[in-house]
Amino acid sequence: GSHCNLDCGSSLLHAFSLTEDIITNCSTTCNVECSSLVVRLEAIGVVVYAISVTLTFALGSTLYSVTDAACYETLGPDHGHLFGQQRLWGTLGWGITSPLVGYLLDSVPDSTVKKFLPAVIGFTILIAGDMVLLLCSPQFTTPTTSDHFFRDLRETYNDIRVIVFTLWSFVGGILIGVVWTYSVWLLEELKASKTFIGLTFSMQSIVIEIPMFFVSGHFVKWLGHFGCMTAAFACLAVKLLGYSILQNPYYVLLVDVFGGAIFPFFYASLTGFANRSAVAGTAGTMQCLFGAIFEGAGVALGNFLCGIFIDTYSIRIAFRIMGFAALVCTPLCGLSGFQGRNKDEPYSSTLDVTRYPC
Repeated sequence: GSHCNLDCGSSLLHAFSLTEDIITNCSTTCNVECSSLVVRLEAIGVVVYAISVTLTFALGSTLYSVTDAACYETLGPDHGHLFGQQRLWGTLGWGITSPLVGYLLDSVPDSTVKKFLPAVIGFTILIAGDMVLLLCSPQFTTPTTSDHFFRDLRETYNDIRVIVFTLWSFVGGILIGVVWTYSVWLLEELKASKTFIGLTFSMQSIVIEIPMFFVSGHFVKWLGHFGCMTAAFACLAVKLLGYSILQNPYYVLLVDVFGGAIFPFFYASLTGFANRSAVAGTAGTMQCLFGAIFEGAGVALGNFLCGIFIDTYSIRIAFRIMGFAALVCTPLCGLSGFQGRNKDEPYSSTLDVTRYPC
């Protein structure tokens, strides 16, 4: 509830008569001070939400990077191209739960403060189940460790290709952050229901991402890591520019045919390059480093910049700006990979696969 204090100063009263009527003129100055418990609780809720989201992203990003490194270590150097076939199971879970959560959110009235409670409950149950499975799983230990960690890391970054690829990982994070954070916002402006928005994620995940992850190793062998990153930028340009001109939310299903290919192209090239360029014993660190540059720096900056563009112009213009940026990055990324290779190395080469492949 709210509690208000009313403090009124002195009143000035004037009375005079006109014929037989008496007219009174009264003026009073008051100060009203209110303290609202609801407002205070909402402010506390925003702070708690911000802290929880920050911790979730920080811990989640670390978890993804470490598990990616463990997956590559388990597969071994001869089967690293099968990474996508392991990663697709997470995509399957995303595709199944998205429409279900959307339906539950649509089922709760908009007027209630508990509208998002089904999503919170579902998330808590799934995380608890995941923790139980992890506790029951065999423990994984890194088979090799580096005796000269910082020297090996510095040696890795002596290669110009690693530096350039790190830069593109950062730029890709900026653009992917816009897609992750603001796509739902734009669809809601088009009056799309939560159920439909969930179905768009399912379409991307099950119809596009899972097949793409399954064959991602072949794409990396064929195009190289820079080539796959270039393809990701091209798909980002199609998705961002396509979203910026949408009038009917149902057409998003056509745009997301390309949008669903973004993450498989990008993530397969990112994790593969990080694993291949790492000196023995530093694979986990390289995965975490690229993950931090991608999500910790790139996604964060992309969200901030797009927020500024939305406040200044509109969400459509913001998507258009980012789409043109992705369009410019597409040939530049391809050229940087081509120019950075050795003269005797083909574009999609796996030359010296334990170190710096394309």
